[in-house]
Amino acid sequence: MMLFRTPRHVWIRRILVPLLVGGFVLPGGIVSGADRSRPFEFDLLFPSSTEGRVPATGVVGPEIAPALERPIDPDTYPMVPGDLLQLEVGGETDQAWRIAVSAEGKLLLPGADAVRATGRVLAEVDSLVRDRLAPRYPGGSIALHLLQPGSFRVPITGAVRNPSLQIFRSYDRVAFALEAAGGPRGDASLRAIRIRDASTGTETTADLVRFALLGELDQNPPLRPGVAIHVPPAEAYVEVSGAVHGIPGDQGGAVPNVGSRIPEPPHLLLEWKEGDTIGFALARAGGLSEEATGGIVRVREGERSRLRTPEDDGTLLRPGDRLEVGVRERYVYVIGAVRYPGPYAHLPELTAGDYVRMAGGPTQIGRGGGWKVRFPDGGETDDIGPGSYLPPGTTVTVPERWTHRVSTLLAPISGITALVISLVALRRD
Repeated sequence: MMLFRTPRHVWIRRILVPLLVGGFVLPGGIVSGADRSRPFEFDLLFPSSTEGRVPATGVVGPEIAPALERPIDPDTYPMVPGDLLQLEVGGETDQAWRIAVSAEGKLLLPGADAVRATGRVLAEVDSLVRDRLAPRYPGGSIALHLLQPGSFRVPITGAVRNPSLQIFRSYDRVAFALEAAGGPRGDASLRAIRIRDASTGTETTADLVRFALLGELDQNPPLRPGVAIHVPPAEAYVEVSGAVHGIPGDQGGAVPNVGSRIPEPPHLLLEWKEGDTIGFALARAGGLSEEATGGIVRVREGERSRLRTPEDDGTLLRPGDRLEVGVRERYVYVIGAVRYPGPYAHLPELTAGDYVRMAGGPTQIGRGGGWKVRFPDGGETDDIGPGSYLPPGTTVTVPERWTHRVSTLLAPISGITALVISLVALRRD
């Protein structure tokens, strides 16, 4: 898979808009209340399952002209063994050579001493080459170009499916390293990936969620020789549920076709990081959907508080917080003695009978009329006909037929009567 070997705009387009196969459904992307084993961002960043896949061996990347999100910066690019360069000398006769950094880390120059390349950046090596060749080619123009970055090994450890030592090049980034190691495990953190540089003794962290949602390329840094990547387990989460899109870029409304059941609102488990705000959590949840009422409730340690939006977007979240986004009533609920009780999409032209038919109709013991209705304003009626029109938020209850109730009440009596008759007959015998 080449998701992280493409230009930046392609990365963002593939991550933030449907990068899915077969409709806009990410496997495990929306985490239900019953299944929270995979945090939401895992499928956001790694849409294709990597479970059970063993990365291929060999050098990762194309042979020539790698796909880059931006040109390599000579002032920051570290030279590594295997770097392929082109040396050009202009003068009375133009000359060009293709040279590579040796396994010893040296650049062998034509007609001159070798230059130590490793441990230096490309711009520094370019300057040394010019100085070394200037006496041999006086007055000539000297240029050094990087054609193909060399390769190096990086250990990837921690909460990945295949901790291993993988081969990369300097244009590969942290997200690609995780994918090469089989992808993150279900308990992995995508927001605190540790990158240790043995050459400097420093350690930095990468937040792939901010890279995916905000395009912050520095949160998905390029790999360098001597670094080691460790993916720790995630330690804290927040939850978002209700009227949110669930998947960034999903433009499909929550109201299904007439006659189909209403899907449950998204319930997302999101890894928490210090500094996360309500606005950022809602953005990670895909933003408010057209079903949102504008009301948001934050549940913290059992206490519920209603938030004002968008004024409260900057409010900081704590681990364990839950955001409940109010859902506008656009459904009619059918319960009782019907075949498929549940919520159904509201349309102004549909009657109570239409909704009951969408619910499969009354069961064998359900009434064909005289249904009970509870309206959104709290009003109730015990007798509504099939031709009545209903506002959204109405609950229709189809009660059981009175004959079924009578037979249900009489069944124990008839059983007792039969038992008494049997006992009397036995005594007479």
